[in-house]
Amino acid sequence: IPLSENAPWISKTIRECGIRESLQGLVVGVERGGARHLNPPADWVLKSGDLVWVVGNTRLIQDWVKNQSLQ
Repeated sequence: IPLSENAPWISKTIRECGIRESLQGLVVGVERGGARHLNPPADWVLKSGDLVWVVGNTRLIQDWVKNQSLQ
């Protein structure tokens, strides 16, 4: 999931984003500045431009991405 400047997860930790609950998912990695960070800790703060790798409910993830692109 690519994070744009207006994504609701910006400046929040992975825990604060509620990905486990809202997407029934787990963050397995974050790409930032060309570097890959596997299994980031729950206190990892997400930033604009991050590419977040989530494993979870495909339908919920696709719907979330679609809704974010409409904003």
